[in-house]
Amino acid sequence: MDDLFYSLWRLPQRRFVQDNFAASLYVHGNATQMLIRATIDRLEYGFEERPLLQATANLDRTKNTLKTNGRFILHPDSPSAMGGEFDFIADEDLLSLRRFNFGDQLSGSVTAHLTDEKTLSGEIIANSLDVARVFGVADSSFAGFVDMKISLLGAPDAPRVGGFVNLKSVRYREMGVYDAFAYFDMDSTGFNLQKLLLNQGEATLLYANGVYNRLADSLDFSIKGAGFDAADFYGASDK
Repeated sequence: MDDLFYSLWRLPQRRFVQDNFAASLYVHGNATQMLIRATIDRLEYGFEERPLLQATANLDRTKNTLKTNGRFILHPDSPSAMGGEFDFIADEDLLSLRRFNFGDQLSGSVTAHLTDEKTLSGEIIANSLDVARVFGVADSSFAGFVDMKISLLGAPDAPRVGGFVNLKSVRYREMGVYDAFAYFDMDSTGFNLQKLLLNQGEATLLYANGVYNRLADSLDFSIKGAGFDAADFYGASDK
């Protein structure tokens, strides 16, 4: 399957994907109705396969409309496997991922209207998303939770994107516990970081805000730190 995929779409990361992942695809049905099953395995040491993703979808096609919905499981062999669902529709006027979710921890939708006034809109919301479950970490070396709400609206080639990301109780190996918060928006004219905070307990280790103006090619940022040492992160990542 990977050779077929890359013959249609050649990515610069082809070697990395081929060396680290294996995939299989099963399709049953006809031109108007299909059942699709897909699996993606993660390769360890070049040959040992561990299930990464399993998905099943039903596809219905009429003359002008394509509908598909299905379910998937992330890390299906793990005690903390995460299940989700999706619902997609496409016709002459729109492309719409009407529903996407990981249980009650992550949800989103995105719609592109293809009429004369082309628009793109959508959002993604996380409520205490368990980072360890998403990445399939078997131990406590990397843990934490994510709250976020990010929305997009505008022209498909240059939508306005904005929202917040809140990281809670983040630990990485011997480092932590940290909390972080970022509030931002961006569009074709630039990027606005309204606030970035990194806290440990009651202490604020890092505060930043600023603006990048793409049209003027100017950067105006303020970064303040107290007791924050970036070398700690490099040290932890080398262990």
